Amino acid sequence: VYTIGGTTTPGSLYSPWEFNWKRDADFPDGVKTHAHAPPIFNHGLLNLRGDSYNATAVQAAQIQMYKIYAITAIRSAIKYGWKAYGSGSFSDKYLAEGAFYWRSASGYLSTFNKATVQEIDAIFDLNKTTFTLQDACDVKTKVESLYEAAGISCKEVGTWKGVEAGTCLESSCTPDGDDTLSDGDGNYVSGCVAETLADSTFTFLSDKLYCPVNDVREHADTNKDVAAVAARLKEDPVNYEAAKTIYTEGLESTKGGGVF
Repeated sequence: VYTIGGTTTPGSLYSPWEFNWKRDADFPDGVKTHAHAPPIFNHGLLNLRGDSYNATAVQAAQIQMYKIYAITAIRSAIKYGWKAYGSGSFSDKYLAEGAFYWRSASGYLSTFNKATVQEIDAIFDLNKTTFTLQDACDVKTKVESLYEAAGISCKEVGTWKGVEAGTCLESSCTPDGDDTLSDGDGNYVSGCVAETLADSTFTFLSDKLYCPVNDVREHADTNKDVAAVAARLKEDPVNYEAAKTIYTEGLESTKGGGVF
């Protein structure tokens, strides 16, 4: 759910879980991480269950998912580094987006070259009041220097659709390579074939590929509440009171006890 997005793939807007497919759309010639993720997760799941436990296969699936998140974080760093520069018009909003999206997988990437990751962290320092062209170019150069050790290729990351002609973002990238992400396993566990909920089985998600093995309906209902809040905030005049009520009490989702 957290990898794919909302009610369609690419997901509907206002989903809290849009990260991967949004970056896939930003880098259209790169690997589709949101499509690879469900069967890779399923491959790990199948090799965790009962007598089928296979530590080597589980570890392989884990590494593949780390790689998916690393690709997504790298794409975010490249995109938001350039947008923070803003052709000379600094944006603190995009600096913050770059910093936090990058940190979604920078910990994993630091296992390959901690010093380089720390240098990228410094470029996205939230205390900065400027973001130069050199900063934006350095982000691209430094993330690309991590590719080989992390088993990531330029082809997998792809090219940001917002690249401006003649800029450093157009510069060549190595290693070129191929898409090495696993196809995972499409043999989903029992219970992932029903169209309706019954007898503790759970339906496929909206992508028609992946089915959870426990009840995530409350998470899905939270997505509907986010959309409802957005709708109230678009009313004229803005309906802050109704938006707050949905936020605090829930509409589709059930109010919990204060623990996520």
